[in-house]
Amino acid sequence: MDDPNNAGIYKLNTICNDDPDIIPLLNTPAPCAFERDENGVFQQIKNWKPDEDEEDPDMDILKQCQKWHEEDKHQKIVDALEAISAEERTPEMDMELARAYNNLADSSEPEGRKLLHQALELMQSHEEELGDTYSWNFRMGYAYYYLDQEGRSLRHFEKALELHPGDDPKLNTRQDMEELIDSCKKGISLPQFSECFRERTENWWETFAEMEAELRQMMDEDKDHTRGAELVAQMEDTLNLVFDEISFELGFNGEKHELILTPEGNKVKLFELVYFQKHAPKEVLEHWNILVGRQPIQNIGLRTDDGWDISGEDVQIWLEEQGENSFAISAYCEKLLPMLREEEGRVWWMLTTLTDQVLGEIPHMRYIDSFDVLEKAQGRAVLPPVPAGRQTAGAGPGALHRSGSLFGELSWLQNGTQ
Repeated sequence: MDDPNNAGIYKLNTICNDDPDIIPLLNTPAPCAFERDENGVFQQIKNWKPDEDEEDPDMDILKQCQKWHEEDKHQKIVDALEAISAEERTPEMDMELARAYNNLADSSEPEGRKLLHQALELMQSHEEELGDTYSWNFRMGYAYYYLDQEGRSLRHFEKALELHPGDDPKLNTRQDMEELIDSCKKGISLPQFSECFRERTENWWETFAEMEAELRQMMDEDKDHTRGAELVAQMEDTLNLVFDEISFELGFNGEKHELILTPEGNKVKLFELVYFQKHAPKEVLEHWNILVGRQPIQNIGLRTDDGWDISGEDVQIWLEEQGENSFAISAYCEKLLPMLREEEGRVWWMLTTLTDQVLGEIPHMRYIDSFDVLEKAQGRAVLPPVPAGRQTAGAGPGALHRSGSLFGELSWLQNGTQ
């Protein structure tokens, strides 16, 4: 059978007509195989089993993936699970796919780092269900480890060691885990950068000036938005040459491409980002807006892959002045109540992101000192008149209370505190 010219597919009736000796063998229980002896008579091959490479059509997909994993056939896992739509894959299937990405990844190559980012993206979507399991934490730690992010990797490896189920030949041993944890700690204790921030900034902008045209082309050609993970991974890998951790967004405003660097509420990070922004070269700024913090926009809204569509008009907020240019926000969104009961952290992220969209991220950091998500509306407060130019100097904490839609109230805050 090594020569495909010696094999073919024929109807059973044709084969039996051509060689009637086959007919008595047809009722032999499967699996079975026969070969002719020196006299030309069919003899059953004793203890014959199908080739181990052959797939069992009745095998559960997760068991089949485990079998392939044990045989180091990680690409087969990827091919099989990527053929199933993301909507139909279970969290357990995504975990198998993420493990295969991890095992296929060569972290010294851009494509390999892209696979590690894909693995992280898959697993992060299932933190709610699987975040307290050994496998989820180990595989998260593994991906971060080979992306040279030992700090993030460490906490997942430590959690995995805590959840280690004991002696299981299919898992890394506790000693393996302890060695990985030690390696992470050594990596963290070593200086991450051999150059100072000023030198790293200068070198990065020189590198980006050489690659930005290709990046713009990739963004322009990605009409159906299928290369988002690849674009983010490529940019993150380059930004990690300057920053130990960085959050950012890529976009296009109709005229220029945009790189938005977000401090995520960290005022120390803000100073670094502003310095970095101010050293962008002129040839880059011809094609790019380099921005610090998410910018305020008019038509705010968030739409998720799983069908949530929230606008500013869906959110009711209550503002309470706590001091001069200092406010507390309470937010209520009836649409998000089902999610609030199951994924509270995700609701907080969506509502704070919408707030960033109205105010801009930097004003949000400046004016909003506390943020609360409500399960019930508080009822509308009686709104005091707002003096021209927001002349409220001298008012004590809590003297001003306002309520209304997210866009209307935060627009008032944005304009009134300038």
